[in-house]
This record gives sequence, C-alpha cells and structure tokens, in this order.
Amino acid sequence: MDEKEIERLLDGLLDYGYDNEVVELFNQLCHTAEERYPQLVKDYTRYFANQWT
Repeated sequence: MDEKEIERLLDGLLDYGYDNEVVELFNQLCHTAEERYPQLVKDYTRYFANQWT
C-alpha cells in the first residue's frame, strides 16, 4: 500500500471512533504502517485522539 491509500483508509476510519471494531482496525492499520510512514501515523493518531477523547 502506498501512503495515499493508507491516508484514505485512515480518513474513512476516523468517522467511526465510537465503534470498537473500527478502532481495532484503525490501530492495526497504524501499527502496520508505522514503520514505513511514521509521521502519517503520528498525525492520524493525534487526529483520532482529538476527535474521540
């Protein structure tokens, strides 16, 4: 997967932070992408935390 594909997926998952299964998918995707795209993952985990905590 390239960075834009991961970004699109994370964007879509951000809207469903109330659903535990989606949160798990979000976390798995972040974990998988973190080594290759650390800044992208850092940004999205911050967006997620700001929106849902």
